[in-house]
Amino acid sequence: CLVSAACYVAVPALGAAPPAAKWPLLLLAVVLVRFAQAGAFTSIFIMINNSVAAQQRGGVQGLAMAGAAFMRASGPLIGSVSFAWSLTNGIDAPGLDVSFVFLLCGVCSAATGAYALARIGGRYNAALTPARAAAAAELASADGGGGAAAEGGGV
Repeated sequence: CLVSAACYVAVPALGAAPPAAKWPLLLLAVVLVRFAQAGAFTSIFIMINNSVAAQQRGGVQGLAMAGAAFMRASGPLIGSVSFAWSLTNGIDAPGLDVSFVFLLCGVCSAATGAYALARIGGRYNAALTPARAAAAAELASADGGGGAAAEGGGV
């Protein structure tokens, strides 16, 4: 997320780069962002798998995939409306001009990375042990089967 944030914020500055360097720099930024996003996506689903009992993984993975699909569908809509606004708003302030969408993506990526670093503990980055699996199953059966999935494992 932090690599993506740096690349998003750097893209508007590419306008000042020499003409021969613009395309290679833009390509480098896009490649870095895509690699960072692929790594983050994979890591998120590994942590989701590690946070729930085996019998609940399908439902939780389905919910997570549905959320990811919704964000992939709504992202271009929000981005295009924001970019159109930044082109036609008439505000000549830094950050509210054509670079608004890139700065917004950078801020969102940095905020996501900072939240993940501060709040996600190591317990989601470790395999689900039999003791944790038993505790998660017990928690799920105590509240009708949805507790462990809704609370990220609860153990």
